[in-house]
Amino acid sequence: MKLDEQFTRVLQKAVLWLVLLLGPMFRTACGEEFRLSLLDEAPPLEETCRVLRAAGVSEPTVSAFRKLVSYHNQLGNGVDTATFPRRESGFYRFRDASDLVRRLPKPFGRTISGTTPEHRTLMCFDVAALLLRGAGYGTPRLEQEFRSSGIVLPLPGAPLKDLKYDAFRTGYLLALCPEADYLRMAGRPRSAEETELALSLIAPRRLDGAATECKSSIEAALVECRQAMERSGFAYGRKLQIGFVYRADFATHALSADHAFVYVPLKDRLVCVEKTSPTGPFVRADFRSAKDLARYEAAAYLDYPLAAGQTGFGCPIVVTLDKRSIQIFKPAARLDAVPAGSIR
Repeated sequence: MKLDEQFTRVLQKAVLWLVLLLGPMFRTACGEEFRLSLLDEAPPLEETCRVLRAAGVSEPTVSAFRKLVSYHNQLGNGVDTATFPRRESGFYRFRDASDLVRRLPKPFGRTISGTTPEHRTLMCFDVAALLLRGAGYGTPRLEQEFRSSGIVLPLPGAPLKDLKYDAFRTGYLLALCPEADYLRMAGRPRSAEETELALSLIAPRRLDGAATECKSSIEAALVECRQAMERSGFAYGRKLQIGFVYRADFATHALSADHAFVYVPLKDRLVCVEKTSPTGPFVRADFRSAKDLARYEAAAYLDYPLAAGQTGFGCPIVVTLDKRSIQIFKPAARLDAVPAGSIR
């Protein structure tokens, strides 16, 4: 009996040591806890405005941002939070990105707040450009860069030799909030510089290489994309930084930004601020690592079914933060496919 008790104690100690050894590894693999707010309460909205000011965003821009958030939320954000953790000071805490996915019936970007046109507010590019411009960013040489052939066909079927900047501008303005609606929601017109900056964020770039997913081709296209932004006058590395979710479409040889957000690197966390879609909510989320932020942003493509024709169907998904490529995720091309990890 004593031998059995000794064996049991030894086994318990071994299990304990194994848990202590593998616990940190398991948490790293699954990601760490993060907090998230839909900015539908005053405390997190005001705290977010303070973070933006500290990152160099001007007071008029912060004021416009607050108006846009308030306008959107008065119509209801349409997010089903029934299974979310209890909210504390306006924030929900999730164990990791997978925890959010388990509790969220559909991703924020596919939220339908209502059926009336008023429920369609801003695009992610509108909000990113608003905040970036308010922090001093600009792309004054976009038209000049457009002529250098780095930008992919902006209009379906348009031959490269016939491309004009005016055609590109006109075509992609349709992807932004209409000017009259922007004025009504923000209380001021969208400036020419802000519009130009938003167009630079949307502009698809060339993706050369094989017809199948090729990591080296994607990385080369990302480098060219960043260099093209810099040639347009964009300066990376400030307190307020830009993040993208790209889809790498080898069929059309285009690297296209499907989502843009801003974030602020603080000492102990990364603060992400975004508008998730025209009908989706404004979101502020705090992460401890860049990889956790990347996994959160990729969840809409990796963890929810995509139908043929939807953005991201069958394409590798790339998440970047400022000038860094954080992760390239394999495509989820079929409804019954199990999303895999990153391309190696």
